[in-house]
Amino acid sequence: EFRRVLFRSDVERVLAHLRMLSVDIGIRDSGSENERRAARYLADVLTAQGYTTAIEPFTYPAKYDDSVVRLPSGTSFKVAMLDGSSQGDASAVLVDGGTGQPEQLANARGAIVLVRRGGLPFGQKVANAQQAGAVGVLVVNMEPGPFRGTLGQQRASIPALAVDGNRSDTLRALLGQQVQLTAVGGTRNVTSQNVVGRRGDTCRVIIGAHYDSVPAGPGANDNGTGTAAMLEMARVRGADGVCA
Repeated sequence: EFRRVLFRSDVERVLAHLRMLSVDIGIRDSGSENERRAARYLADVLTAQGYTTAIEPFTYPAKYDDSVVRLPSGTSFKVAMLDGSSQGDASAVLVDGGTGQPEQLANARGAIVLVRRGGLPFGQKVANAQQAGAVGVLVVNMEPGPFRGTLGQQRASIPALAVDGNRSDTLRALLGQQVQLTAVGGTRNVTSQNVVGRRGDTCRVIIGAHYDSVPAGPGANDNGTGTAAMLEMARVRGADGVCA
């Protein structure tokens, strides 16, 4: 039944919805203005298709990470706390720590250590740097792009941050200079919303998809495609008893 309905749908309509969600609106992380824009768009489309539509807000605890590295120039960029990192600020000279092996950390005392991803588990890198007297650790990805990681069962007493590989050259050019890092994150209440459309009083068929995206991208595949297809299926199947 699903394949039959999808085959009858208008692919151009699906693509138009996808362009609106992932290009015109873009990143739709939960609680953001763009997510609210997407909700209004979905409600307008469903209303135009003959549905009685409602936007239903709800609040939930969401994780956040506002960690940053500040450079001597005064500029800063976002980084991510490794799970198990201490929170707080550190300001010190940046030194090279290789891959975090003990013999590579001779200059770590009182410094922020720049280490490359790989060679050792994150927890071992940070434990070695902490043992050597470092006040903070920056773990840089081996390739362009951000990453997230965990220290495993360990908990650090110093900030330990994951850095986008695109920042590697910038940071290596600052070895021997003072940098500042701030590790801060946790959970905070965020207001999101469900968009509900009904045809008739009883839901006999329910079509659904999540329309928010991750903070790092516009969510074309996760889940713009599913949301766009849902809108078109709601149009094709539009009859009493259908809820979206």
